[in-house]
Amino acid sequence: MVRKSPEPEKLIDPASMDTDPLDDVARGLCCGIRKHVRFPLTGTVVGGLVSVIGVEEGQGVDVVAICERNGRTYRVRLDDITIKAHSIVIEWIDLYRYFKSYGE
Repeated sequence: MVRKSPEPEKLIDPASMDTDPLDDVARGLCCGIRKHVRFPLTGTVVGGLVSVIGVEEGQGVDVVAICERNGRTYRVRLDDITIKAHSIVIEWIDLYRYFKSYGE
């Protein structure tokens, strides 16, 4: 039986986002993605397939995906990639996207 993780609201306490700098929360989510997601992943950016080989902290609250395509490495905002993957990957990415939408 697959155990579903708690709702995003329970994982990210909105009160902590009001008191902690948002970029600190984003850094924590980036670390969580690195820890819990097994890379590489297949993704799509502007209709082209890429291999997502990792993530890193971006400016402010952005998490940046490190992608490879045709022997070249690119850095793309995680928000701009469509990833088809297993549930744990989607849960972490959805958690990050939920966090980003909260701050807007």
